[in-house]
Amino acid sequence: MMTASKPTVFIVDYDICVRSQLRRIVQATGWRAETYENVDSFLDSYRCCRWGCAVVELEAQEGAGGLALLRELGDSDSDRDIPVIIYTNSNRNGTIDRVRDAGAFDFVKKPADTEVMVQHIGAALEDDQRRKREAERESRGGRYHQELKKNETSPTFPRDSDEDGKPFGTLSPRLHETLSCLLRGLSERAAAAEMGISFNTVHDYVKMIYKRLGVSTRGELFAKCMTSPLLEELVTKR
Repeated sequence: MMTASKPTVFIVDYDICVRSQLRRIVQATGWRAETYENVDSFLDSYRCCRWGCAVVELEAQEGAGGLALLRELGDSDSDRDIPVIIYTNSNRNGTIDRVRDAGAFDFVKKPADTEVMVQHIGAALEDDQRRKREAERESRGGRYHQELKKNETSPTFPRDSDEDGKPFGTLSPRLHETLSCLLRGLSERAAAAEMGISFNTVHDYVKMIYKRLGVSTRGELFAKCMTSPLLEELVTKR
C-alpha cells in the first residue's frame, strides 16, 4: 500500500556529477531523491511497494548495469516492480530497442535539460502510482487470483488449433489477447497499459503462454507463431 505523500526518484549512476545534478532537479520539483553509485547498492536497499521510479545509467564501471536491473525487476519471483528510465550516452546500435524490450519505461539520451527530465520522470511516477493503485484494488477484490485461476481452467478453443496440432487452442481469451500484444511488438508494460491490467499480471500471463507453447524466449515465441497458419488471427486484437 502506498503511504508516502511524496514519490521517491532513485538515481543510479557511477558519475557523481550526474547523480548530484539529477538530485537537484528532483528535489527542486518537490520529489524525494535517493542516489546510488551502482545497481547492486540500489537493489540492496530498495524495498517493494514504494511509490517512485528509477533513473539508471545503462553502462556500469563495475557490477551490474541497467539491463541487469531491468531483468531483476522483471523477474516474476521478485517482489520489486518500479518504472525504470534508462539515462545514458551510449551510442551502440539497437540500444533503445534493447532496453525497451527488457522492460524499460523510457529511454533518455544524455545530456538532457531539466524540463525534459522532469517530463519523463513525472510520466514514470504517474504510471507507477496508477499501477500500484490498481494492484491494491485487485488485491482487495481478489480479482487477480481469480483471473489467474480462470486462465488455468478456461476451456480450449478448437478453432485456434492449427492443423499441425500446435497448442494455440489451449490459450484462454485473456492469454490470446496477451499473445496478440506480444506479436504486435508491445513490451509487457505496454501490453498491461493496453489491456488495463497490472504489469505483474501480464508477466504471469506471458509465463503461462511460454509454458503452453513450449518456448522460453520472445524469439522462440515469434518463430513458433510465424509458422502457424493462424498467424493473422493470432495478431488480431480481441
